[in-house]
Amino acid sequence: MTIRIERLRPEHVRAVRQLRQSQRPDDWPEQLSEEFYHWRYTRRGQAETLLAFDGDRCVAMLDSSCHSYSFDGSITRVREPSEWYCLPEYRAQGLGLRLMRTFMKEPEPMFAMAGTWMTQDILPLMGWQKLPDATNYSLPLTSGVLVDAVLGRLRVPAGNARARVSHAISVPVWRGRPKAPDEHSVISEFQPGEELPIIEPATEYTLACLCSDWEVDWLDQAPPDMGEFVWLVGMTGNKPVGITISRIFQRNGIPEANLLHVQADRRSTELYEWLITETGRFLARRHATKVSCRASCPTFAAALRSTGFVERSRTPAFWWNKDGSTLSGTLHLTLWRADEAIRPYPTS
Repeated sequence: MTIRIERLRPEHVRAVRQLRQSQRPDDWPEQLSEEFYHWRYTRRGQAETLLAFDGDRCVAMLDSSCHSYSFDGSITRVREPSEWYCLPEYRAQGLGLRLMRTFMKEPEPMFAMAGTWMTQDILPLMGWQKLPDATNYSLPLTSGVLVDAVLGRLRVPAGNARARVSHAISVPVWRGRPKAPDEHSVISEFQPGEELPIIEPATEYTLACLCSDWEVDWLDQAPPDMGEFVWLVGMTGNKPVGITISRIFQRNGIPEANLLHVQADRRSTELYEWLITETGRFLARRHATKVSCRASCPTFAAALRSTGFVERSRTPAFWWNKDGSTLSGTLHLTLWRADEAIRPYPTS
């Protein structure tokens, strides 16, 4: 048996679809179209996917995106692996490790957030540095979210029926009161096709993800059932001081939102609070019932809590650099990473 490793090309999309749906039907439902897979894998500006084939059958994969990061005072390209998967009958051959080591030989440093216990155990054994966990938060915007939480504790199965009951009579429960940095501060929606405002990265972070034009272009091409991606820009006078990126989507027929990223020109609780609150108000006007977010920076986390966000869980984070250097200091890590900006997938 000869296993060959290839980088994904458009003609591989069908094989990838068969691999994912055969093993993760809940996460990769059959309703996802081939057009979705082409958009997901072949139309990103800065991304690569490694595939392992046994004959014509795709048996393992490792996806990655390359984002710009502010790293120790300079702009650096960082690779973010995701969707690391190998069929069970091939794991004993170390096929998944082989794919990861292929990317580890590339020049970029790598950053990962791991959800499965297996990945959390494997990465440190491969020489990755364990970083402090990031914290996941949520903000209920309507009473339906609170009713749904009670039904969950009562072990009522999740699904469309529970969602309809929870939101049958739903009223707003959050009233954000933004406090602008000064009287000349405004926030407005950025339209794809325009030039992305340049937000000078905050210098107080050792590592912080930055938004780029290729991501705007790619998300603007997302299939309609992915929902809506929203970019809001905060201005003080004529100077852009911050940008927020959100996604509004349907889960069980109910609109929810993810606050994917907040990027500001300085590490400031007051500035973060203004950007978060204005974004929450915008999402509430679009009928989102709750907002989810992630934080690793204590200042950003404090701003989330002060605006009503509640801590829900933690996500482990890891770092790899070929030169063996490690990270220390304050990190600004959010949902703006790899495939997390586009999850959950439609109908999942």
